[in-house]
Amino acid sequence: CHILHIKRNKTMITTFNVTLAETAQSRQYGLMFRNSLPSNQGMLFVYNHEEKVGMWMKNTFIPLDMVFINKDGFITEIIERPDTLTTRTSIGKKPAKYVLEINLGESSKRGIQVGDRIFLSRK
Repeated sequence: CHILHIKRNKTMITTFNVTLAETAQSRQYGLMFRNSLPSNQGMLFVYNHEEKVGMWMKNTFIPLDMVFINKDGFITEIIERPDTLTTRTSIGKKPAKYVLEINLGESSKRGIQVGDRIFLSRK
């Protein structure tokens, strides 16, 4: 497990315990078929390089926020309440290297904003 820190101008905003999805298979499976996710946890999808990322929510029973992050660790887009069968992408934004999935509403509840930066450490 890893700890994902979200900071704004060097000030800590919040943290999550995250599972990494680093392989094509783990990214494809993601949070499918789970019925719950603790509010302090999430999944960080890690891609080999920045690219236009599409997220498919089929068989994902947990309502989620998706936080798109560029190669430098800056949040470029936050999508709340994704449709369960529509592929969502970071269209119009810089390509993403990371996507953080957390419970629906956690990004606004914790004050996470576009422009905040993530830092990852081992637990």
